[in-house]
Amino acid sequence: MVLEYLAFAVWCFGVALAGGLVGLVLGNLRLPVVLLLAASPASGAGTNLAISAVSAATASIAHVRAGRINWRLFAWMAPPSIVGAVLGSPVGDLGHTFRRLNGTHMSGLPALVVAALADIYPELNRVIQAHTTGEGKALLQRLHKMTTAEAIIRMAKKDMGDMLDRPLEEILDLEHPLRRRFVEEIGRINQRLAEEA
Repeated sequence: MVLEYLAFAVWCFGVALAGGLVGLVLGNLRLPVVLLLAASPASGAGTNLAISAVSAATASIAHVRAGRINWRLFAWMAPPSIVGAVLGSPVGDLGHTFRRLNGTHMSGLPALVVAALADIYPELNRVIQAHTTGEGKALLQRLHKMTTAEAIIRMAKKDMGDMLDRPLEEILDLEHPLRRRFVEEIGRINQRLAEEA
């Protein structure tokens, strides 16, 4: 286990060095390794963001000292970036985020995510096809053509539970094959790493 952490530390150093040189955080290069070592996908995502924040802050100090910050551009871009990060950070638990936003002014955000994920994950699409009403299926199709702002406006206060044949909580708590396979695979990796330590 010590060797894995040492290799991870070397990898983090290289990613941070490259990021500092070109002005990128490059957390996407680090994330797969963090997910292998983390206890869960949510803790892996959070850990990766924390590492990225520290390396970005450190590199930013050097750029501030060298006078390479366009403060006017920063003032325009930082507020929406902060709002986006705050809205996106709880998504480590998609079910929790869906429950929190469903029926609110922001109902369009989780609906857009569900529509996109259904295209990528056949298992999720099968659940949607099996439990969504005709109105719900039509809405998910329309969401593919909506901008984010349009989805937020059109779906404000809409309860997705009204478009299901079962209670929303029951659907969100279903044990999906993809989720089960992912959890089993992470468990095998963690077991192997524990045995090697």
